[in-house]
Amino acid sequence: MPIEFLPFAYHLYRTNQAYSFIEKLEQNTNDQVCILFNPFNSAGACESYAYRGLICRLFGFSAMINQKNEKSLITCKLIKTEKRTEYESIQLKINQGMSLPKSSDYYLKLNSIDLTLSHSYTNINEAIKLAIETVLFYFSFRNKKIS
Repeated sequence: MPIEFLPFAYHLYRTNQAYSFIEKLEQNTNDQVCILFNPFNSAGACESYAYRGLICRLFGFSAMINQKNEKSLITCKLIKTEKRTEYESIQLKINQGMSLPKSSDYYLKLNSIDLTLSHSYTNINEAIKLAIETVLFYFSFRNKKIS
């Protein structure tokens, strides 16, 4: 959802990087992987960790309600298979009542900020681009830059 990336887009705007980042997004040929993902850095593999989207912030630290109406840890297939013992241990604790936030609760809060930007489901790179375009559009009607 684009709304998740408004802080990142605003950061790009403030640092005069918004237009060059849109160009970078348009030249990107891999829509399956987030353009901010860098497996070679040490800051959580995100090039903009402080401004990462909600989906990234909740990954591995929140649950969703599955088809059996049970909480299930939100994580990737790789963790579920490569770290199977740890994953199953956490899942057991969740099923025994361990407190874990539901991601849907946070997404409902985003809905109250802006229904349009919180209901536009696209791949992550398109969501980033839409957020940047939204910020640029907003500030195009202002006389001076806000910092």
